[in-house]
Amino acid sequence: METHPALGVAVVDTAADDVIIWHVEVAPCGITTVNRLSGAWVLPNSDTRIPSLVAGRTVLSSSRARGLVIRLGAASLIEPVASLSAVRAVQEDLQAAFDSESVSRRTHRRSPTWPVLPNPTGPWTPGRREVVGVLAASRWLADLAIGWTKTERQRILRPYLKVDFRSFRG
Repeated sequence: METHPALGVAVVDTAADDVIIWHVEVAPCGITTVNRLSGAWVLPNSDTRIPSLVAGRTVLSSSRARGLVIRLGAASLIEPVASLSAVRAVQEDLQAAFDSESVSRRTHRRSPTWPVLPNPTGPWTPGRREVVGVLAASRWLADLAIGWTKTERQRILRPYLKVDFRSFRG
């Protein structure tokens, strides 16, 4: 299965006889002109379009939909708490690099302003309508992508903040 990271992330849940899918664009702002929340579907389980909306994509899914997205060939699965922790860790590493640079050069530089990152809100709480849960998860993911973009902008503005992100896994 070929992976298509440029396709964005699929947020997926299941309900009775339906599959709910919302596509979220997570590319940094300015790279794409597509809206962050770029497509939504509520389809019957038997709909032949479902595999093309999930296969090869990174997926954020409810526990109910996890088996389905794996069978459909999701490229990878997002773990919300781990993703949030990873972005926060990068912010802490960048702040430590800034602090170290300021001390070593004995200069006063403007400290980076790190964006507040959204906490996962437990969008798939039992009793909530599944479409509402998928929308809440999609908005959380879009907000996290915006926070990451703002974090990257702070890093790029300061050439002394060099961090190797090749090992970053959200």
